[in-house]
Amino acid sequence: MQVVSAETMRNLDAAAIAAGTSGMVLMERAGYGAFRFMAEVACPAARRVLVVAGKGNNGGDACVVARYLAESGRRVVLMLTCPPEALDGDAKTNHERLAGLGITEIVAPDAAQVRAAWQMLHVDVIVDGVLGTGVQGAVSGTAAAAIACMNKAIEPVLSLDVPSGMDCSTGAACGAAVNATWTVTFGHAKRAMLTDEGGVLCGRVEVVDISLPRAPEGVGGDAVCLATSEVAALLPRRRIKDHKNRFGHVLVIAGSRGMTGASVLCAQAALASGAGLVTLAVPDSLVSLVAAEMPACMTLPVPDGGLGAFTHDAVHTVFEHLAQFNSVALGPGLSRHKVVDGFLKALLIELYCPTVVDADAINHMADKPELLASVIAEQVIMTPHPGEFERLSGTKTDGNTAARIAAAQKFADEHEFVVLLKGHQTVIAAPGAMPHVNLTGNPGMATAGSGDVLTGVLSALLAQGMSPLDAARAGAFLHGLAGDIAAGIHGQAALTAPRIIDALGAAFKYIMPRA
Repeated sequence: MQVVSAETMRNLDAAAIAAGTSGMVLMERAGYGAFRFMAEVACPAARRVLVVAGKGNNGGDACVVARYLAESGRRVVLMLTCPPEALDGDAKTNHERLAGLGITEIVAPDAAQVRAAWQMLHVDVIVDGVLGTGVQGAVSGTAAAAIACMNKAIEPVLSLDVPSGMDCSTGAACGAAVNATWTVTFGHAKRAMLTDEGGVLCGRVEVVDISLPRAPEGVGGDAVCLATSEVAALLPRRRIKDHKNRFGHVLVIAGSRGMTGASVLCAQAALASGAGLVTLAVPDSLVSLVAAEMPACMTLPVPDGGLGAFTHDAVHTVFEHLAQFNSVALGPGLSRHKVVDGFLKALLIELYCPTVVDADAINHMADKPELLASVIAEQVIMTPHPGEFERLSGTKTDGNTAARIAAAQKFADEHEFVVLLKGHQTVIAAPGAMPHVNLTGNPGMATAGSGDVLTGVLSALLAQGMSPLDAARAGAFLHGLAGDIAAGIHGQAALTAPRIIDALGAAFKYIMPRA
C-alpha cells in the first residue's frame, strides 16, 4: 500500500464511495480487519475488552469492532465519549446494530464522567476509537480525558486508523495523543507513521486493505508498506498434486564451533516457510552436533581439518552438489575466523544460485571489500542489521526511517542487489524500485537467533521461485508477523527464536486463510 497524507486518504475514501462502495461497506471492512488482527495476532487471549468510541467515523469503526468482539464471545464494554444522539450516519447505524449483543454501554460525554467511569473498569485490552485523522488544534475536554486515561492504563491499547490525538501530517501529539501498543490503519499507511514521533505513538502498525483506489502518481509518497492482502498475492500457492520438489531445495551454508545453533535455526525456519527440502552444509567436525537437532533436514559435511569452520577446501564439496539446490542461505554463525575469507572468496565468484547473504558473511565482506565486489548481484538479498550496514557501507544509520530508506536505496543502486536493512521499520531497497518499509514485528524480536530465522524464511521463498525483491518484501513481513503472534502468546520479554519459528505456521495462516 502507498504511504499517504491524511488529505489524500480522505480523497481516496470519497473516490471509493463515489465509485459505488458505500461508507458502511468501508467501515465494515475496517472494523473486521481490526478485530481479526486483535483475535489472531495482537491479543488472542484477551476476553474482556473496553472499546472507547467518539462521535465520528472513527467511533463507527469502533462499534464494528465491538460487534465482532461480542459475537466472538468476549465481554465488551463500550464507552461513548458523546451522547448516543450525537452519532449520525454510518456511525449511528453501527451503534444501533449493537443492541441485543450483551454489550455494557457507558455514556461519558464529559471529562469528569470519563475519569469516574474508568475507575470501575477491569479489562484485558483497550480499543481506541475516539479521534481519527482529522484532528486540528490541541485536543481538549472529553477526548483529552479519555486519552489521558488510556495512557495511564496498564492494559495495552489498540488504536483504530491512527492513535487519537496524533497529527497525521507530522506524527506529533496535538497537545495529547494515545501511546498505542498497536495501530490498525485502514486503506493505506499514513506518512506520519514513518516519522520518529509518529512511529512511537503508533507502536506496531497493521495496514488493513479496505479496497480503496491508489493515489495519483506523485501523491503516494516515497515508500510503500505492504498490507496482508498484498503479501498473500506474492506468496506461492500449493496445488493438490504438488510434491516436495515443487517447493524447492535450500542449501544452508552456516555454523562454526560455538555457533551451531545459528545454522539449526536457519534450516528449521526454511522448512517452516514452505521449502520442500533443506540441506545444511556444515563443517565435518560439527555434523554430530547439528544432525540430531534437525530430523527433517539433510546434512552436507564439508572438510574442515578439525577447525570447526569453513575452509577453502569446503568450496569443492559445495560446488559438487550446488546444481541440486534452488537457493542458498549463507552466513549465520560462520564465525570471523580468517580461514572463512578464503572460503567466501572462492565461493562467491561462482555462486549463481539465488542467495541470502547474512551475518558473518556480511562481516567478512566489510573486512574484505573485494568479497563484496565478488557478489553476483542479480540473485542476492543482503540482510545487514544497522551495525553490519555501517561496516559494510561506511554509512551510519540512526532511528530515522527517512534516512534509513535513503541509505539503503543508495547502497542497493550502487551494488545492484536487494538490501534488507533490519531494525524497527525494516527497509527493503532494490535497484530502480520503490523502497518498501516493513511494519510488522516488535521489540521482543531483538533476541539471539531472530536474524537467522529471517534468513531461513527468505531462502525458502527464493527456493519456491520468488524474485529476490518479492522474497525480501514477503519474508520481512512474515518474519515480523510470526514474531507478533509469538509475542501475543508469550509476551515480548520471553520471545525466543524457536518461538518465532513455531509461529510461522500461524503467520502463513493469517495471511492466506484458505491455504
